Amino acid sequence: MFQFIPLLGAQSTSRASASLLLLDNDIKILVDCGWAEPFNVDDLAQIEKHAPTISLILLTHPTLSHIGAYAHCCSHIPLFSRIPVYCTYPVANLGRSLLQDAYLSTPLITSTYPPTSDLSPLVLRTPPSSDDIDRYFDAFNSLKYSQPYTFPSPPLAGLTITAYRAGHTLGGTIWRIQHSHSSENILYAISWNHLRDAHLSSASFLPGPTGVSEEFLNPTALVCSPHNCLPGQISTPRKKRDELLLSAVRKAAFAGGTVLIPTDSSARILELAYLLEHDFRSKASNWNSSGASISLAVRTAGRTFRYVRALLEWMDESMVKEFESVTHNNNPSSRRKPKTSGAGAQGDKEDDKLYGPFDFRHLKLIEHKHQLAKLLQKKGGKVVITSDKSLEWGFSTEVVKSIASEERNLIVLTERGSEGTAGGYLYKKWREICLSSSKKEEVGDANIMGQVVKLDSVMLDMNLGIKIPLNDPELAAHNEFLKQQQLNHDIKDAEISLLETAETIAANEDDDDIAGVSSSSDEEDEDEDPTLQGKSLSTGKKLQARKAAGGGGLVVDEGINVLMKGKGIHDWDVRHAKGRNRMFPFSVQRRKFDDYGEVVRVEDFVRVEEDGTAAGNNPVKGEKIEFLGGRGGGVVLAGGDEEGGIGRKRKWDKVSTATTKRGNGNTHSSKKLKQGRRGRERSASVESEEGAILTDTEESDEYEPEDVVNNNATGVCKLVINTTTVMLKNGLVFVDYEGISDGRSLRMLLPQLKPKKVVLVGGTVEETEVLGKEVEAMMEKEREKLRGFNDDDREDEEEREKEVFTPKVGEIVNVGGETEVWSLKLSDSLVKMLKWQSVGGLGVVHVIGRVVVDESTDIIKPEIKKDEDVNMETPDKEEEDKKRQLILDVLPPTSSTANIKSAKPIHVGDIKLPELRKVLLDAGHTAELTGEGRLLCDGVVSVVKEGVGRVTIEDVGGSGGLLSGRGKGRGRFWEVRKWVYEGLARVSGN
Repeated sequence: MFQFIPLLGAQSTSRASASLLLLDNDIKILVDCGWAEPFNVDDLAQIEKHAPTISLILLTHPTLSHIGAYAHCCSHIPLFSRIPVYCTYPVANLGRSLLQDAYLSTPLITSTYPPTSDLSPLVLRTPPSSDDIDRYFDAFNSLKYSQPYTFPSPPLAGLTITAYRAGHTLGGTIWRIQHSHSSENILYAISWNHLRDAHLSSASFLPGPTGVSEEFLNPTALVCSPHNCLPGQISTPRKKRDELLLSAVRKAAFAGGTVLIPTDSSARILELAYLLEHDFRSKASNWNSSGASISLAVRTAGRTFRYVRALLEWMDESMVKEFESVTHNNNPSSRRKPKTSGAGAQGDKEDDKLYGPFDFRHLKLIEHKHQLAKLLQKKGGKVVITSDKSLEWGFSTEVVKSIASEERNLIVLTERGSEGTAGGYLYKKWREICLSSSKKEEVGDANIMGQVVKLDSVMLDMNLGIKIPLNDPELAAHNEFLKQQQLNHDIKDAEISLLETAETIAANEDDDDIAGVSSSSDEEDEDEDPTLQGKSLSTGKKLQARKAAGGGGLVVDEGINVLMKGKGIHDWDVRHAKGRNRMFPFSVQRRKFDDYGEVVRVEDFVRVEEDGTAAGNNPVKGEKIEFLGGRGGGVVLAGGDEEGGIGRKRKWDKVSTATTKRGNGNTHSSKKLKQGRRGRERSASVESEEGAILTDTEESDEYEPEDVVNNNATGVCKLVINTTTVMLKNGLVFVDYEGISDGRSLRMLLPQLKPKKVVLVGGTVEETEVLGKEVEAMMEKEREKLRGFNDDDREDEEEREKEVFTPKVGEIVNVGGETEVWSLKLSDSLVKMLKWQSVGGLGVVHVIGRVVVDESTDIIKPEIKKDEDVNMETPDKEEEDKKRQLILDVLPPTSSTANIKSAKPIHVGDIKLPELRKVLLDAGHTAELTGEGRLLCDGVVSVVKEGVGRVTIEDVGGSGGLLSGRGKGRGRFWEVRKWVYEGLARVSGN
């Protein structure tokens, strides 16, 4: 049985994506953990509700709509960071830099405490630092494309996940989820692209001219998105789309204007950066003579493109060939002669050959606010790619304010933008100006794409979030609120413990035959068993959080694990539990290892004199001491002074200060190291005034704390939404670079996939209704072709199982169908008649027989539950036969063979064209592999492999392949067919 729950983005204008898949054995899979502007924390209520029972998380794309809420959930939902996460390597690294850019750019993504009254401020929670985000993403499990991963141990045993190329983003994934226990084969394809980009291949659905790949056929459920499926919405070919964008950009930049291209900071930005860099390298584009410049302004730009340069294997083959050509040009033996002083543009063209696909020579990376300000002050044309497409955070807000007043400037929209944001408003304004009111609904974007319109004093409202410190009365009220929250939490835990203990005692008194499981522990384990984290805890009875004074609570499934986690609970009802849930839970202490061996707990080896309490010091409470060589990031002790505590890890820029105090006079300090060092130091002294860590991983960039919004905010702050109104007089154009499949491609793909069920999520109400009706009609037409349409089918139409689902957020739909599994035992007489053949290490045989009931066996008794509602009546004869062992026996000799279909011989196996070519060459034939799964034999016979177990033999030389040869029936066609058949097993019914 398979149930589906959309947690975000279903029948909504929001592009955020999060879905929950419920399979047998209490397996719950969260696919994506997205968020969208304006980052409302209430949208994550469904994720928080199901978080305690989630078994694993699958991520599809490194965009805010698919991964934006992950860091927030890890910071503010208990144990969420312990749930195992699976994705591709590019998604993990590009998603990491995306969230670091978002948290460094805006406080809007930081959640706030619930306000106590209408007049109370929105107090910001502590956001995850860059180091915290690194720690979350370092724990991801990366998979390669087409690499099936099967979970070996319960409760996930029998579950297999496979990632396939989606084409929308670098590393973007289409997930195939298979569960052997329930025979489910789920295809999750929310965002995918059927067109090829400059650096990405198209989705894996259609790998070649032969049709859909074998692994995608006939899924039990297909989860897809109706986004971009309204009539008239057709994707523009890549070449035409590139021409429209570059022509508009060149015209504005060559005229001395500033061009703003807002987009995301880690995914689709790669396509735009590659396009502009290589257009600048082209001599025909005249960028060098125009004096214009191109720049990319993202706070994590350097880190992002360091990741990208190491991910060529995930890109299109053209990127690999370009990289190989660069490697050849960089070879000293093949390098050109040094250019002379008069080489000019030709020398620059030769230099471009020494740069790889994402080695930027002309595109300048900007990571700091003051660098962007200097760029905007320069004269001449310029093109700036910034984050984010909503125009409400990132460097895009600064550029909009700077270019709004001049008509020669241009804003290029590459996506339609979310409703309620500044980017979404500008898209609607562009479409309104391009079309008259009578044609708005009839004309699609493909017909008007690339039209540059002039904005005539259009007022644009941008909602910018700023941080302001709390004043003394607000801070006192906030502290009182935190105390009350903690008190309510403690009271609620005590009430739950008392209620559950009382229920357990009452249950044990009602049934004296079954003893409860009791135990007590003298000491709680400091580390929980990592094997239990992230697995479903929904076995057993639910802990029901009764409403306490001042609020209610969530219903959390704890099961038998309440004995380990609950306070004051020492007994639990296991009468109806199965398997390991009947036993007392035991947490195994596992030793932790990393690449260097066993992890050492530094605090276990602290000397007495290093402990401030033993030495008589009075340090600051909770001070963090970092030890040289420690991998755990230090230990919180209550000892040591601020500068020179024993065993303290001193920082390089603090050495001169300490030396000066001793009178040594060395006052040198590295300015570069003060701005930000490359390393993983997590110390309070390297935190910016915003609370963000200035240092990053080894590959991180030197972030400047003054770049963050409102750098004077310290301590506990409140969020204030500042609505800035800008009068726009510049140009505006829209060119679609979203990279999402359109409705036509999806409508063509569905009949080829032939899914049994279709679930539509991730679109608006209108898009979902339109596509849902079309898919229902399409599947009905396919059903008519298979079995015809008669009066009996009309009568059963109302009882037919639903095949298309359009759920809303939080709605549970039963997608999987109920199946009956029967096991047959072969009779001894039938086994003696079987003639087995070996195919790929497996035995294959054709069987014709009849199913009979074994009367000699006992009735298979089902598990009887001792419930009052169970009817204990004796089953009748027919029911008894169903519960006996079934046997497949030989046909009786007196049976008529007229009603038995004759079994024609079939060929089983998977022929390999390279192996077939070798066999044909040894037999004296000529054979060439011509590509696309085709083998040309003797120039007249073609062998085409269309998939696993599907081979077509064609005569492409007229009748020569059939007639030419040595004697009758010895034509080349027949000889090639004979060698093909010899590579397969011939299975007959005899």
